Amino acid sequence: MNNKAIIVDIGNSVISIGIFLDGKLSSRFDMNSSINDVNDFPKLFSSFLKEHHVFSEDVIGGLICSVVPMYSKQIQHDIQNLVGKELPIMDASYAHFLKVIVDNPKEVGSDLLADVAAAKCYYDMPCIVFDLGTITKTIVVDLDGTLLGVNFFPGVEMCFDSMHVNTAQLPGGELTNKPKKIIGNNSIEALQGGVYYGTVALIEGMSQQIEEKYQMKMTKVLTGGNSNIFKDSFADYEIDPDLVLKGIYIIYTKN
Repeated sequence: MNNKAIIVDIGNSVISIGIFLDGKLSSRFDMNSSINDVNDFPKLFSSFLKEHHVFSEDVIGGLICSVVPMYSKQIQHDIQNLVGKELPIMDASYAHFLKVIVDNPKEVGSDLLADVAAAKCYYDMPCIVFDLGTITKTIVVDLDGTLLGVNFFPGVEMCFDSMHVNTAQLPGGELTNKPKKIIGNNSIEALQGGVYYGTVALIEGMSQQIEEKYQMKMTKVLTGGNSNIFKDSFADYEIDPDLVLKGIYIIYTKN
């Protein structure tokens, strides 16, 4: 099947790669974006390609979206060695078909543009996208699919790290699912309850204030590496962990 595209999202915490077949995401590869993991990337991704029967002759192209410039060229080089194709690295000019209302369009991250492209394609407008990664990004898109603006807040891991590093006695922590308690009876429960339910309150409050500001009901989408953790707390929100990969693919097809 020589109609596969390799779509790469290099984030601060995770590198995600989607194999798109006939316009649909057929398989996904994820790894931590630490320097040790990046150095092991050729071995890890080679195993993934073999497991999913992706051969050099199958690949027609692809696109790399990166918010970690120090990894971009290395990943690009490794993929070229593995499949024989040099995938371009996306910049703001690739999203020429999207309208943005910001002070400096060149400052808009490629991942944000991918979120907008996919939201516009897959969901009703207007829309709020909450991208729950290293940073919690709130992205507002109007009725015409125009990016109106963005705000940033520390992501789940960053909240845990900040409390651990900046206090004398609090331990580290992590979230893998919804905590049973909003008010904890030990340090770990207190950290998990605060970060989880604080994030829920942030998202709900942000949604309400944005809808009031623009005086319109909006579709609300959760995406990013931590979105599945919150799926049980947002019955009327769309959960789409693959939104960025879908958006990069859309941008790839228009260039």
